[in-house]
Amino acid sequence: MNDIYNAYETLFIRESMRLLDNDTITDESLKQFFASAGHMLYAGESAYGHGGRALGSCFPSFGIELFARCTPEQQAFFIKSFTELLVEIEKVEKEWIAAGKPMQNASELPPLRGLLSRLQLSGQTISLTGTTLDGKPFDLESLRGKIVLLDCWATWCGPCIAEIPELKKRYEEFHARGFEIVGISIDREEDKAKLVEFVQSRQLPWIQLYDPKRELFNKLHGFGVPYCLLLDREGKVILQVARGEALTRKLAEVFPAE
Repeated sequence: MNDIYNAYETLFIRESMRLLDNDTITDESLKQFFASAGHMLYAGESAYGHGGRALGSCFPSFGIELFARCTPEQQAFFIKSFTELLVEIEKVEKEWIAAGKPMQNASELPPLRGLLSRLQLSGQTISLTGTTLDGKPFDLESLRGKIVLLDCWATWCGPCIAEIPELKKRYEEFHARGFEIVGISIDREEDKAKLVEFVQSRQLPWIQLYDPKRELFNKLHGFGVPYCLLLDREGKVILQVARGEALTRKLAEVFPAE
């Protein structure tokens, strides 16, 4: 019976990759994506019986990117379908446990619930207070009226470091027109000196918050860095996965050529 589950797991992963490779996500392809996810729950032996984790381990890694590329209408469908999927996953898990069957892997629900919470940030107003790297208090409210990029990062994160040159370009291009970056470093307390030296040596001109206990990071429902959110002038999330070309396009939209 595991072969049936494995077949659906393969189909789900392929469907996910196909969606991410396409320039446009259609309503039908999105429905098929969630259908594939649902099939795994009831096809043959449950994932809990043989360690399958396509949902719990794979979904969070590409779900945000997929969501960010959906239209507003598709995003509403995405959240509705994802919420229904979590209800079904919880049902299957409870039935498995009630039957006294051994769990071959941990519950898939925590990372998936975390992903849903993050998806639901779209359109929400973000309130944030913290401490800057030099020990000063900071309140995101002070930046209302500006377009703000929240950039969660760390000095040990290769992709975070690789994106610094592009962030500098965008900062130089739009800062005078009302663009601000707020870095949120999750470097450990014992690495603070390294962090300070890095910020100084790279001459990072934007605000840097220090979050060694990941309190801000967790409040934003982060589960990996780099993690970037773009906020409008009212502090509402207008772009998730605010990196690379997606960020460049959105900033060009927000700051049209003069």
